[in-house]
Amino acid sequence: MFCPIEAATRRHSKGCAEDLRTKADEKDASRWSGRRDPCFPGDCFAVTAWSGSRAERISRKEGAMFILASASPRRRALLRQIGAQFVSITPAVEERKDGARPRDDVIYNALAKAQKVAEEYPDHAVLGADTAIVLGGKSFGKPRDAEEARHILSLLEGRQHTVLTGIAWVKNGHAVTDAAETAVRFAPMSQAEIDAYVATGEPMGKAGAYAVQGRAAIYIEEIHGSFSNIVGLPLHAVTALARTAGIVMEADDASL
Repeated sequence: MFCPIEAATRRHSKGCAEDLRTKADEKDASRWSGRRDPCFPGDCFAVTAWSGSRAERISRKEGAMFILASASPRRRALLRQIGAQFVSITPAVEERKDGARPRDDVIYNALAKAQKVAEEYPDHAVLGADTAIVLGGKSFGKPRDAEEARHILSLLEGRQHTVLTGIAWVKNGHAVTDAAETAVRFAPMSQAEIDAYVATGEPMGKAGAYAVQGRAAIYIEEIHGSFSNIVGLPLHAVTALARTAGIVMEADDASL
């Protein structure tokens, strides 16, 4: 077990306090009940919250092999699933969503996130990612409110759309990028079904206003491509790109 940052610093991190208390994290934390200041691999910290020696804050000797430039609990869960050892930092970047070239946009945003964190922690490999839903040449991100969530779902229902995720690894000033595409066909949904689904709150914070790993699964008719890409991180593409860049994702991974 490693603790890359003092508990006091964690309590002052910005932008991801809620993510630290997801059900998945609470389940992990149950193993450490009774400890005053438990710390977990994959915890989320704000890039502006840290001070002091960067090399001391994140150390491979302590177990973290890279930094995930994202606060997404879904991306953290996917990386934990494959045994990756990392810490998560939330970068403050302005994302590009011009809609004309969605593939270029997600790669640009993923790289911007990774580079932002790499500027602060140049001695560490950094992974950035950005996901968008594309339908009819138009890109959809996370809904701003319930009304927009209903609007997005009314466009997706009964049709096929594309999930695009841009990924970027930055290490020692060098960057490698890629993007994964998955085709998803939604079943028809009535307005009542859309309203009921939005009322669950699940669409909020999700690109395309749905979670394939959640309640929306009953409306997914077909998937062509990476399932983990729909969740938020194409694991095969991420690990393949890490090999290209010579980045090790877990301490005992001899294949990288």
